[in-house]
Amino acid sequence: MSASKYKFVSPGVFVREIDRSQVAAPVPDIGPVIIGRAERGPAMRPVSVNSYSEYVETFGDTVPGGRGGDVWREGNYTSPMYATYAAQAWLRNGRTATVVRLLGEENANKTAGGEAGWTIDNATASAYGLFLIDSGTTATEELTGLLSAVWYFPNIETANNSITLSGTIRNGASIAATASNAAVIQSVGASAEFTAVMTSGSSNSEKAISFNFNPDSDKFIRKAFNTNPILTNAGLTQAGNIESHWLAHTFEDSVVRNLNSGSSAASAGDVYGIMLRLGNTPEFLTNFADHKFGQKAAQSGWIISQDMRGTTYSNFDPMDETYVTKLFRVHSLGSGEWDNRELKISIKDIKASPNEDVDPFGTFTVQLRRAYDSDNAVRVVEEFNNCNLNPNSPNFLARKIGDSYATWDDDEKRFRVYGDYPNMSKFVRIEMNNEVAQGSTDSRLLPFGFWGPYRPKQFTIINHNPPDFNMARDGQIGTRTFATSSGITNMSGAATFPRIDVGTYGAGGFGTSSFIYPTIALRANSSDALLTNHDDAYFGYDSTRSGAATRFAHSNIDLLRSLPANLSLTSTGSVQVSVAFSLDDLVVDGENDGKGTYTSGSRKAGTSATALTGTYTSVIDTHEFNRFTTPMWGGYDGWDIREMDPVANRNIAGTDVKANYELNTVRRAIEACSDPEHVDFNLMVAPGLCDSNNSITDLMVNVCEERGDAMAIIDLPSVYSGPQEGKAYASFTDRVGTLTSVANTFRDRRKNSSYGATYYPWVQIRDSKTGTSLWAPPSVVALGTFAHSDRVGELWFAPAGFNRGGLSQGSSGLVVSNVSERLSSVQRDTLYERNINPIASFPNEGIVIFGQKTMDATTSALNRINVRRLLIFLKKEVSRLANQVLFDQNIQATWGRFQALVRPLLESVKVRFGLADYKLVLDETTTTPDLIDRNIMYAKIFLKPARAIEFIALDFIITRSGASFDD
Repeated sequence: MSASKYKFVSPGVFVREIDRSQVAAPVPDIGPVIIGRAERGPAMRPVSVNSYSEYVETFGDTVPGGRGGDVWREGNYTSPMYATYAAQAWLRNGRTATVVRLLGEENANKTAGGEAGWTIDNATASAYGLFLIDSGTTATEELTGLLSAVWYFPNIETANNSITLSGTIRNGASIAATASNAAVIQSVGASAEFTAVMTSGSSNSEKAISFNFNPDSDKFIRKAFNTNPILTNAGLTQAGNIESHWLAHTFEDSVVRNLNSGSSAASAGDVYGIMLRLGNTPEFLTNFADHKFGQKAAQSGWIISQDMRGTTYSNFDPMDETYVTKLFRVHSLGSGEWDNRELKISIKDIKASPNEDVDPFGTFTVQLRRAYDSDNAVRVVEEFNNCNLNPNSPNFLARKIGDSYATWDDDEKRFRVYGDYPNMSKFVRIEMNNEVAQGSTDSRLLPFGFWGPYRPKQFTIINHNPPDFNMARDGQIGTRTFATSSGITNMSGAATFPRIDVGTYGAGGFGTSSFIYPTIALRANSSDALLTNHDDAYFGYDSTRSGAATRFAHSNIDLLRSLPANLSLTSTGSVQVSVAFSLDDLVVDGENDGKGTYTSGSRKAGTSATALTGTYTSVIDTHEFNRFTTPMWGGYDGWDIREMDPVANRNIAGTDVKANYELNTVRRAIEACSDPEHVDFNLMVAPGLCDSNNSITDLMVNVCEERGDAMAIIDLPSVYSGPQEGKAYASFTDRVGTLTSVANTFRDRRKNSSYGATYYPWVQIRDSKTGTSLWAPPSVVALGTFAHSDRVGELWFAPAGFNRGGLSQGSSGLVVSNVSERLSSVQRDTLYERNINPIASFPNEGIVIFGQKTMDATTSALNRINVRRLLIFLKKEVSRLANQVLFDQNIQATWGRFQALVRPLLESVKVRFGLADYKLVLDETTTTPDLIDRNIMYAKIFLKPARAIEFIALDFIITRSGASFDD
C-alpha cells in the first residue's frame, strides 16, 4: 500500500495488514440435469446437489416401487421413481448434479380436461362422509356430529356402488341392511363400532363390514376397508381385483378426543352415526370429490403476537386482530404432501428484551422438527437461534432463514424470483407481515401463538323429520330445504351451503343438529408426554395419540391435507381457521409444581397467567413456558392418485400442454432448464419418459442443441412396459417390444442431432437399500457410465466397452444383473446402424454398453459421444476464459492475452489424448478492422479430435516352417 494512504501526524511506526492470501473460488463442477419423480423436496425447479448424501437429504432415497398398503395416507410408492436411481448412478462417481423433481402442474391457459390433480366428479361417482354423534337423552335433543371418515366411489362398474350403515336407528326402529343413508344409526360395539353395507356392481351385491375407530383393533376402519386408490383404476388392476371404493380421510384420534363415547370403554349404542353423501358437483361449496388443481407447498398458519393490553383482557380472542398481530408464517421450499406428513415448526426460547431502552426487540429460536417426534424426544431437522423481528438486525428472522421464492411464467417460459433475502434453510422460507418487515409494529411483539389449518365451516340440520329437513350455514342467514328421495330440489338463493345429497332416508328425526369438521389437537398441560420438567413442554399443536403421549397420531396426516378445490378463504362462507392458540391462554398452577394448563378463553375469563399478572413476560420468563409448536399443512402433489405413476407414458397424450397436465408438467421441467445463464449442465436425462409422440424426448434434444453446451440421453418408447403402464398382470413377453419395431420406428423418426444419444434395451438393477430387483430404463445406467468414465479417464473417452462401460463390473454405479433382451451380433449391428447404442450381454464378460453413437446421421466426427462431449467441454471452458478479456481493449495485446489463456487448455487436452492436434488463429485475418469497429474480437480454433477405437482388424498369417518373420 502506498505511504500516502497512512496519516502521519507525530513520529511512530505504523502497521497495517493487507491480506492477499485469499484462494479464488473454484469453478463449480458441471454435471447432468436429472428430471423425474422423487420422494420429497423442491419441485418443478432446478436444484443442485453435490453428493448422494445431499441428494438423499433433499429429495429422499431411491424408490423401487412395489409398496402398496395404505397409499392414501402413507404416500404413493407403488412404482419405481427412476430419477432417484439416475441420481445415485451419477453421484456415486460424479460430484454435482442438478435435479428437477416433478409434481403435477397445469398450464395457466388450461382447457377442459387439462387440470392437474384428481376428481371423481361425474354423474354417478360419489364421496360419502360418516359423521359421529354422542348419544343424547331424548329423540329431539340437539346433537353435534363430527366428520370421522370419508369414502370415495369412482363408479368403476355401474352407478350402484355405495355405502350405507345398517343397524338400529335412534328411535329404536330396526333398519334394513339395504336402507339408505341420512338416518341416525346406533353403534354396535366399543370404539364407535358400526356395520357398513357395501353395495357394488350391476347385481347390487352386498357385503357387510364391521369397523371401529381403535387403531389397535383388528376391526380398525383402515384395516377393514381398501385404502389404496390405485385399486379402483381398471386400467391398472386385474378385473377380479378392482375395488369399488377407497377409504380416504379418517379422524380416529379426533373421535377419541371429542366424543365421550368414542373411547374403547364405550359400549354399543353410546355413539350414533349418520352417513351423508358429500356433493360431487361444483355448484355447492363442500364438493369433496374435486381435487383438480396443481401442486402446492405446505405452510404454517400465521404466527401471532401476544396481547399487549396488560390487565385489559376482556373480549380477548386470539383470532381477532384487534388484540393480536400477525407476525409471519412459514412456507415449505419443497412441495407436496410429504411436508405435511413429516415436518412441523416449533418456536422456543421466546425472550423479551432485557433492556428495552437499549434494544426493545426480544428473541426466539425457530426449529424445524420431524412430525413424528414427541416433546420428550425432540428430533430437530434445522434450528435457527437468536432470531428477532428487527428489520435492521443481522438476526432478523427473514434474513436468517430467507424469504425468496420463484414462480413460473408460462408465457415467457422462465422463473420470476421474488424476496429480499436468500434462503438459508434447506426446507422452508419465511413470509413476513409487511408491517412487521417495515418496522412499523410495536418492537416488543414476540411470537406467542398461531392460527391453525383451515377447515370447512360447520353446517346445521334444522328439524330433521321426514319428508324434509332444512340446512343453515354457520354465520349465514336463512335456510335451504332439502327434499327426500330426489336429492336437492329446492335451492333458491345464493349457493353458500355444503351439498348434502341425502337420497331416501329412514325415520329417526331429531332436533336442530350441528355438523362440524375435526381439527388438530392442542397440548392440554405441561405434564403430558411423560415430561419431568414442565418448562420443557411445547404447547400448541399436539401430534401424539390421545392416551399415548409418545406415539404419533397418524390421523394428523388427514387433518393436515389440502382441502378440496372449491374450499378456500376466498369462498364466501366456505372455510374458517380451525383453531387459534396463544400462550396468553395458559393457566399456571403455582401450588402444583408450576404446572401449566392450556385453557381456551382463560385470558378473556381473567384466569390465565398473563391476565392475572398483567404482563406477558410472566408466562415466558417467570414460569418459563416459552415454546409452542404449529403444524405444516396444505401441501399437495397435484397428481392423479389413482395412477401408480402419474407421468407414466400411458398418461402423456397428444402434444397440447393445455389439455394434458402430465405433458405440461414434464415439458415445463425441461423448459425450466433451457436458459444456460440460469442452469448449467452438460447432460440431460429424464429416465423412462418417452411418450409415443416423442414430444418429450424431442424437446430434450432440441433444448440441448439450442443451448449448444449439453447432450440429452433419451429412452425409446415400447421397449419395456412396467406395471405403471397397465402391464401389471401381463406376461414378460407382453411387456417387452420387438427390436425390429423399435429400431425401425426410431429410424423413421429421423431425429438427426449430435446432441442426443439413446440405448437399448432396459436393464435389471438392484436397489441398494432394500435389495429389491427392478427393471430400469437404459438412460439410468448410461448416465452412470458417463460419470464412471470421467472418473477413471477423461470425459472425451468413450463411455463404452469393457474398460468403462462394463455394467456387470459396476461401471454404472449400480448393480446390473440382467437385460430385458439378449442381443445377437446381428441385432447389435441393426441397432448401431440406426444410431442406437446396444447394451450387450456376453457369457463370460457380462453386461456391457457396446456403442457410443450420437443421433447424428452424418459421417461427421460428431456422430460419436466422446467427440460431442469433447466439444461441449471445450466450448464451455473457452467461453469461460474469454470472459476474462470481455470489455477489454480490442487490440493485439488483448488478443495475445486470450491466446495465452486458451493455448494451455488446448495443449492440456491434447496431452490427455483428447485432441490429435489443434490450431488457434487470432490476428488481423480474423479480427479485421471492420469487426474492431463493431466491437468484435473473432478467433478461429481448428480441432482434430482423437477418435475412439471401435473396430479392430487383425490378420493372422500362417507361414511355412522355414519362413522368416522379417520377410
